[in-house]
Amino acid sequence: PSVPSTIKANAPEPPPTPDPTPHAAAGPDEQAMRAAGGCIAAGQVCLQHCLGLLGVGDVALAECARAVTDMIAVSQATQALAAAGAPELKSQAAVAVAVLTRCEDLCRKHSAHHDACRDCATHCAAALKVYHRLAA
Repeated sequence: PSVPSTIKANAPEPPPTPDPTPHAAAGPDEQAMRAAGGCIAAGQVCLQHCLGLLGVGDVALAECARAVTDMIAVSQATQALAAAGAPELKSQAAVAVAVLTRCEDLCRKHSAHHDACRDCATHCAAALKVYHRLAA
């Protein structure tokens, strides 16, 4: 049996297929994701090293601890935007350049005596190359 035309006319239209998000077509920026991930990992180790020294009264790395905390936060945001292929990644990369430059500079001051600082500075320097490209 056929469906009466009045029922067909009153049937709801299927919902339209949603348009993809504006930045979905860009795809993830794998290089930026890896750079940010390396900074996050090295930064966590560096931060724990700084906190350990602060805990025993050594305040020499206090400024470094603040800088690496900022670097981790910025790197997490950069990594998320890179994974999404977000159009805001370019602007975020410019912010990351400023924050990672400060972190690298402070970590370099201590790199001769602290492996965690040297590793963090090395990861910041590598990520800065990627972020300069993105921010341009």
